[in-house]
Amino acid sequence: MELPRLIENIFELRLSYLSITYDQFKVFEYSGKTAPNQSVILEDGNFHSRMDFYKDQDISHNDKKNIKDLILAFQKGSSLDCLSEMFNCTELLYSVLKHDPIDKIIYNMIEGLLKPGNFQKAGVFFLNESLMKLKGAMYGSKSDEISVDNFNFRRISIPLYKRDHFTDVIFFEKIDTVNVDIFESRRLLEYFDGDVACCGIYSSRGPVGAILAQSDNYNSHRMNHLTLYGKICSVALELSKTLKRLEFAVQDIDYFKNNLYASDNFAQIGRLAATVAHELKNPLVAIGGFSKRLERIVEEPKAQTYLGIIYSEVERLEKIVSDILSYSREMDLNKERHSLPDIIFELTQLLDHQLRLNGVEVKVEIPDDMKIYVDAKRMKQVLLNLFNNSLDAMQEGGILKIKAYEDGSAGIVEISDTGGGIPDEIMKRVYEPFYTTKDKGTGLGLPLCKRIIFSHGGDIKLLNRDGGVHVTIKLPN
Repeated sequence: MELPRLIENIFELRLSYLSITYDQFKVFEYSGKTAPNQSVILEDGNFHSRMDFYKDQDISHNDKKNIKDLILAFQKGSSLDCLSEMFNCTELLYSVLKHDPIDKIIYNMIEGLLKPGNFQKAGVFFLNESLMKLKGAMYGSKSDEISVDNFNFRRISIPLYKRDHFTDVIFFEKIDTVNVDIFESRRLLEYFDGDVACCGIYSSRGPVGAILAQSDNYNSHRMNHLTLYGKICSVALELSKTLKRLEFAVQDIDYFKNNLYASDNFAQIGRLAATVAHELKNPLVAIGGFSKRLERIVEEPKAQTYLGIIYSEVERLEKIVSDILSYSREMDLNKERHSLPDIIFELTQLLDHQLRLNGVEVKVEIPDDMKIYVDAKRMKQVLLNLFNNSLDAMQEGGILKIKAYEDGSAGIVEISDTGGGIPDEIMKRVYEPFYTTKDKGTGLGLPLCKRIIFSHGGDIKLLNRDGGVHVTIKLPN
C-alpha cells in the first residue's frame, strides 16, 4: 500500500500534503484534494517531514511519534541513504557541467565520500608521469565535522617504481583494498592506517590519479560508491582540460584570422585548425565514453539529465572538430552519377522530426529521372547544411522549396525558404571562415559548402528573395 493511504487508514485522517526531506534533499512529496485543518512537523536527525491533514480530533503526541516511525520505516525500505547519495552525485555532475574549478569539484567529491554511512577519511592524488609518483592533492576526514587539508597533504608522494597490488589496481582499472604499508610513505601514515579502499582516476591516455578512502568496513555498497566518484572525477578532469584546450584554440584561431586572412595567408589557419582539431579528438572520445559508462551506473533522473547534456555537448564539440578537419584537409572526391530525387528524399526523411517540430512544409520540384555527377557523401553534406540553415530561420513555421532542373551541360539545384532572409552586412561575410552569428556555430558551414561545390567544378550563390534566402547551386554534368 502507498504511504499516504497507509497513514490515512491507520490514523483515520485525510491527507492534504506530505513532504519528506532527507539530508536537505526532498525525496517524497504528496498533494491531496482535502482542505486541511491541522499541520505537524516531524524531525529526526537528517530526516524532516511536514504533514497537512484533516482530522476531527486533535492529533495526539503518541500518534505523531507513531507516524514519524512509520514514515522512517517505510522510507528506509525505499533506501533513503541511496537517494541521498544519488542527489550528491547529481550535484557533483552539475558542478562539472557548470565548469566549476577542479579544486571545488574535488572538495565536493570528498564531502560526498565522507557523508554519514560512507567513509571516514578520503584523499585524492594526481600522477606525476615524469617522476612516476602520485602526489597528494586534497584530503578530508570526518569526526564531528568534515575537515579538509590541502597544504600538508600535498607534501605526500607515493612512488610507483615497482609492480604491486596497488599499481595493478590503478593501471588495470580495478577497485580493491590495500594496506597502507605497501606505499612505503611515512607521511601517508599520518593520514591513513591499516587497509584502505583505492580506485584510479583516468583520462583517454590512461591513469592520471587515484582516490584512497578509509572506513570501518568495505562492503559492495561503499566500493561501488567510490567507483562512481572516481568516474565522475575522471569526467571532470578530462572535460576541464578539453575546454581549456578549446579556449586556447579559439584564441589562436582568432589571432591568425585577424592577422593573416587579410593577406591571403589563410592556409596557416587551416594547418593550425587541423592540429587543434586532432588534439581535441581523443579527449572528446574519452569524455563521451566516461559519460556513457556513468549512465549505466547512475539511475537518478536528474543525474541522467546532466549526463545527457554532457554527452550532447561532446557530440557538438565532435561536430566542430569534424567541420574543422573537413575544411582544412585536401578534398578527395569519389564522383559518380546519383539520383537527385533519392538524395533529397533521404535527407528530408532524416530531418522529418525537426521539420514537423518547426511546422515547416517541404515542396519538391525535381524530375524523377534527374541524375547529378557528384560525390554523394559531400553533396549530402552541402544540402543538409543548407536545409538546417533554413530550419534555423523558420522556427515558427514556413515553406522550404527544393527545385532542380537541367540547363544545357549543367544541373541546377535551387533551395529557398521563407525565413526572413539575411541582413546585408552579414550576407557579405557568409563565406568567411569562422564567421558566425549563431551561439553554437563554427562559422564553417557555408565556407565548407562553397569549397565542396567548387571542388566539383560548380558554383553556389546566395541572395535574399521573396522574404527568405534563395540558394542556387550549379553542377557540371
